Parts: sequence; structure tokens; C-alpha cells
Amino acid sequence: MRSLPKRPCCTELMMTHRPSTQAELFILSVLVSFILLGCSSSATDSGSDSTTLVSAGSDLEIIFAGHIYPYNGNTAADHYMFLPVQGEDSAVIEGFIENANRLDPDLVILGGDSIRFSTAQSVEHLRVLTDRLSAAPVRLVPGNHDLVFNDEASRPELLKMMRLEPWSEDIAGVRLIYLNTVEPVTTQPLLSPANVEFLETALDGNYDVAIVFLHHSFWLADLPSTWVNSPYEGIEEREWERKILPMLANGRVNAVVAGDGGVRQPTLVSDICGIPHYVSGWSFDVTKRPAEMIYISVTGNEVSVQPAEIIDGIAREKSALSVDPPEVDCSAVR
Repeated sequence: MRSLPKRPCCTELMMTHRPSTQAELFILSVLVSFILLGCSSSATDSGSDSTTLVSAGSDLEIIFAGHIYPYNGNTAADHYMFLPVQGEDSAVIEGFIENANRLDPDLVILGGDSIRFSTAQSVEHLRVLTDRLSAAPVRLVPGNHDLVFNDEASRPELLKMMRLEPWSEDIAGVRLIYLNTVEPVTTQPLLSPANVEFLETALDGNYDVAIVFLHHSFWLADLPSTWVNSPYEGIEEREWERKILPMLANGRVNAVVAGDGGVRQPTLVSDICGIPHYVSGWSFDVTKRPAEMIYISVTGNEVSVQPAEIIDGIAREKSALSVDPPEVDCSAVR
């Protein structure tokens, strides 16, 4: 099991320069595409020698997966993995269920965008999925797609499984904090005052370990669209630095994990003032990039985060792709 790492890749060299103009952003996005071709073999390809993910037997073990809904271009469909048209994706969700139950974690967390749209059928499929994850309780972090109610009758059923207010729970001395970063009307990313205020209250230090879960990766807000899924117009990356990082540092947060990844990039990690920020998820097309999940284990005050990809129904260890954040004055943050 690997401890919280900063895993380098060739993109690190490129990301030390932060673009300031639209032209630079365009050039960077093109360079990213070519550079990732060179990085992908080391960053995303497990190969036949990769290690099968196994339980570490820790004090607390968590399986995290984000953005698990598929998309085949048919907007009339519910886009959920149990539908017959999603044969490839159905095999992946079966693999996820089998691996999650095999690892026997204490908790399974779905990091948002668990369904394409909220309808009676998609919510029922989500309920079946959570029931089949029999090894552990399931927590649902709200994502923007979850809260697009194409069928208003599905709202009460979804809200039986998903809490919309920010909340926390303590398990084995670990404080798990769940934020809702979805604006309720537009369903766009939002660091609402309610989330900020709750986070400040929850990070009171009365715990051994603290981990924050959310859907949107605000710390990557200024990256080109080749890196992030959601639109972050009007949201500056410095907003995360100004509002959130000081609370994370003062509250001794061990890791931040977001579920709005996978579509454009594999699992990413950014080390910001010593706090690892992860974003992970599943691709729209699992034939192009395997579905990924994160295995989190806590022993005492030590936290390990191990990304994995599901290949042929088996969860195999892989490395996260390291993305340097902008330069942050960590002395001012702490």
C-alpha cells in the first residue's frame, strides 16, 4: 500500500508554467493531448504486471468512485449501467460491485454524478446498486447530474438516499466530511456560504484524521477544459486558496477527494500545502479508459490513498497523475 504520494509525470514539467492568455490556454490544451500520449503508459496503463487491489486490514477502509454514469449519445435514455444498451458499462458496474464486496470496506462513497438525470428508472437502478453493495454502508455525494430532475416524482426517492445539506460523521476516530457543491437551480459548481460555514464548524480538531469529500475539483478551476469536466466560469482557483485552504490546514485535514473526474483525465492528485487533493471518476467510454476507483485506508493517524482501475472485472492498482497547482503561499495559508 502506498502512502499519500506526489507521483510525478511529464505533465509536471509543463504545469510549472501557468497560462495567462487565451492563446496560451489553447496551446497548452494542444500540448496536453500530445504529452499525455507519452505519460499514459506510465500513468494509466496497468499492464499484465499490475497488482490486484487487496484489503490492507486497516482501522478504516473506504472505497470511493465518482462519475459512474455512462453516456452513449442517446439523450432520451436514462444512461445508467444496468440498461441493456449499456452492455460494456454493465460489465464494469458488475466488476465494481464484486471488487467492492470482495475488499469488504467499512464504507463505500459515490462521489456524485451517479446518474445521468434523475428519473424514476435511474433512481431505482441507483437504489438497486446501493443494495447490492452489501459489504458496507453507502454514502452518496451530490453531483450536478444527480440533481437534474427530469422527473420531479423521482426527487423524494433520490433524497431518501442522498443528503443535500453538508454533513459529517465520525468513524474510528476519522472525521468524514461531505459537501454539496451543486447550486440548486442552475446545478453549476458553487462554493456556497453554507458549505464554507459548515466546513469551518466541522473542522474543530476533535478527531485523529479528517477527510473531505465533494464532487467538484475547485482547485483545478483555471485549467483548460481538457483537464476538468464541469464549467467553472466565474470561479477562480484562488477562491479555494483564500476560503478553504486555511480551514483545511488549521483543521489538519489529511486528504480531499472529489468525484468529478474520469471523463477527460485519469485520477489526478495535486499536493497543495502538503494536503493531497484527488479527483477521480469513470469515463463516458470505458473502452477508451478503464473505470477507476480509489481505495482509502486509515491506520492510526496515517492515511493511504491507492487509485485502482477495473480491467476485466478486476481492480488493479495504478498511480494517480500528478498535476501541480499554482504557486500558493503556504505560510499565509497556515
